[in-house]
Amino acid sequence: MTKFTINSTAAKQACIAHIQSIDMGVKPIMDVSIKPFVKQRSTAQNSLQWVSMLADFSLQGIMRGRKYDCDTWHEFLKRAFLPEQFEQGITMEGYVKWRELPDGTLQCIGSTKKLTTVGIGQYWDRCYAFGAEELEIRFSQ
Repeated sequence: MTKFTINSTAAKQACIAHIQSIDMGVKPIMDVSIKPFVKQRSTAQNSLQWVSMLADFSLQGIMRGRKYDCDTWHEFLKRAFLPEQFEQGITMEGYVKWRELPDGTLQCIGSTKKLTTVGIGQYWDRCYAFGAEELEIRFSQ
């Protein structure tokens, strides 16, 4: 699969040339989509989430008289604060938060990997606010 990010005249021309080079007599046929570029959250943002925010939840967060590990907080926070559905500019294409199981219960399948840089910022704002206001966590970052 060839993917183009059209951010210059040269990139636009390369994309046009690639489309014009497609042999229409050869299968499979092609499917082309053009959509606005959305910046996905970075690996640095992912690291910050685990090394800083989730570590602070793990060390200081107490609910129902217990402390929980980073993985447990991660799941809890995703259920509570990930967007409920796809939002242009906030989530990536194909984002889904919930999957219904045969018994009617919902499983959270949403991922912070499917958030844009704007989306991860909004998600973190909600997580930090919850931690500070509800659990009195003093965040290191």
